[in-house]
Amino acid sequence: MNKTELLVNDAARLNYGLTDRATVLALGGTDRIITSRLQGGQWSQIHPGVYLIDVTPLSWHGRLRAATLAAGEAALASHRAALVLWGMEGISSAPLELTVPVGRLPKPEGVIVHRTRRPIPPAVVEGIPVSSAERTILDAAWALPPLIVEQAYETSRKVLTENRDKLENVVKVLLEEETMEGEGLQAILNAQAGKESEEMVKTEKPPKPSEPAGESPEKPPAQQPKPEPGLAWEAQSGLGPDQTS
Repeated sequence: MNKTELLVNDAARLNYGLTDRATVLALGGTDRIITSRLQGGQWSQIHPGVYLIDVTPLSWHGRLRAATLAAGEAALASHRAALVLWGMEGISSAPLELTVPVGRLPKPEGVIVHRTRRPIPPAVVEGIPVSSAERTILDAAWALPPLIVEQAYETSRKVLTENRDKLENVVKVLLEEETMEGEGLQAILNAQAGKESEEMVKTEKPPKPSEPAGESPEKPPAQQPKPEPGLAWEAQSGLGPDQTS
């Protein structure tokens, strides 16, 4: 394995095991290397120009990331997929759904693609480019009942309210230093988490008396494993991973 392949593999490990042609070329690779790895079975093509460098099947998140890679740099997860990605309440599964600028851009197979002339504020959640939380709620209203959209809105409002101190600390640092590395952001989040833990310890209630001899507390019912977002949606809608609507 040469240096280029090592660099490509390292980058793919941080990207759901995925790479694309542009990344391979940027790291010093060639189309010849791509063809060789595909023919040898080391890589598999997910979409034209998008490759999986892993033997593990792609999760819903991985398939969504592959779709954004295949649809172009400006592609963002949006609508129902963005709602699930942001972790908002209302739905727990969604089809692969993107928004891209108007133009002759690729349309990945098995993906719902919306086109827009308006710029969309981008964000990144779990390594996947996605529409902003505000835009996600607006887009969701196009395809979901008002009650679900209201639940999603309440979730986003709650998250912002509960994390207000963290956001204010981040803004303060950005105003003072104009930039922030990932380690600095993590330090702020860890410091805030430490304060919250201390407050929980102070307000923690004393433990309940132990159960009388001969009696054992009831065990809580076993929780069912949470299904993959995409798999649950496909089961409900009848759409498979390679079908579009």
